[in-house]
Amino acid sequence: MRIVHMNLFKTVPAGVFHQLAAEHEAARALALDWEVCAYSGDLPTAPWQVHTPYAGWGGYLRARLQFFRAVLAAQRAGHIVLLRYSLADPIQALFAGWFRRVVTIHHTFEIEESAQAGGIKGRLKAAIERHLGLRTLARSTGLIAVTAEIAAYEQARLPRRLPALVVANGIDLSAQPLAADARDGVPKLLFVASRFAAWHGLDLLLDATERSSAAFELYLVGELPNAERERAARDPRIICTGHLAPDAIAALMGRCDLGLSTLALARKGMREACTLKVREYLAGGLPCWADHQDSALPTDFPFMRKGGAELADMLAFALAMRQQSRAAVRAAAAPHIDKTALLGRTAAFIQSLYERV
Repeated sequence: MRIVHMNLFKTVPAGVFHQLAAEHEAARALALDWEVCAYSGDLPTAPWQVHTPYAGWGGYLRARLQFFRAVLAAQRAGHIVLLRYSLADPIQALFAGWFRRVVTIHHTFEIEESAQAGGIKGRLKAAIERHLGLRTLARSTGLIAVTAEIAAYEQARLPRRLPALVVANGIDLSAQPLAADARDGVPKLLFVASRFAAWHGLDLLLDATERSSAAFELYLVGELPNAERERAARDPRIICTGHLAPDAIAALMGRCDLGLSTLALARKGMREACTLKVREYLAGGLPCWADHQDSALPTDFPFMRKGGAELADMLAFALAMRQQSRAAVRAAAAPHIDKTALLGRTAAFIQSLYERV
């Protein structure tokens, strides 16, 4: 009973790419009949990628038609499809009428995230998701969510409850090297995102830096909105690197004391998350800071501190963590973030849904 995890993107975000690569390797390690498949406009660099030209409205439509035809083809071949839910997607809702062997996986509050686009576009996307998203959910055999909060959200949208599994994101620890320990001088903070969005709370962090005269270095890796990039450029303590290759990020992690994750999750109406970036920080031995509880980590986990954009508290925690080795951070996190164990649970849940039929 093959499970095919199917994903559609315009461009695969770097963090998601690493997540899918880890999943591919974990399936091989566990000898699971599990296939990873990602359709996108990127030129493939991994065997599980499918190039789908994706430019303009015509490209948008063709890519989605090609992808959901492939979903139905996998279903006809007798496979189970684990579908990464696409928010505010009328093409997905159209094809959902033919779903028979599809389990959806959810990473966010879809209506609220659709509205994040703002203005008329945001209201339109939220309306599409509110009304058409239910069609997809209702045709699913079961659902998987990366946090209990998201699972409850999806169940509340449905007229009847579906079998559900909460399983956090994980990574391939064997592919994530332990960062070198080159910590010294002023405390150094690292904030990585493919593209900084409103819920990352970068604006709040910049507000805090503008109020502070403390000595520190803040490294921002990824694409910044114009307003935030201009603000950051005015502070010599802030270094904007743009996008970096994984080895360059690893080298930078070796110099840093603390990795920052989302600082404004409430803007999505959420209180907990399990971001890929936190897993990458921890696997490299870098303690973390975020404004929310990580759904996969114990509430008393010593190497991740829950807090908002309080710069003084961040710097104090960063310096305190210099007493801890990189290896100690990684070892404490490993049982909670290893992809292999998490994938085994996921496969068992999906297979159980169809053994009942």
